[in-house]
Amino acid sequence: MQNLAQIQDQDKLPPLLLLKYRSLPDATKDLGDIASIRETFTGFQQWLYQ
Repeated sequence: MQNLAQIQDQDKLPPLLLLKYRSLPDATKDLGDIASIRETFTGFQQWLYQ
């Protein structure tokens, strides 16, 4: 079940980044590489819903 939640959370990430930064390259300039952004996002989601 946790893996399904992580997949669903990751699906939400690109639209959120586009809302804030207008493009994924701009998001990576501020936040780092995509893998790091994804890891931080899913880690925060896990912490938030514990």
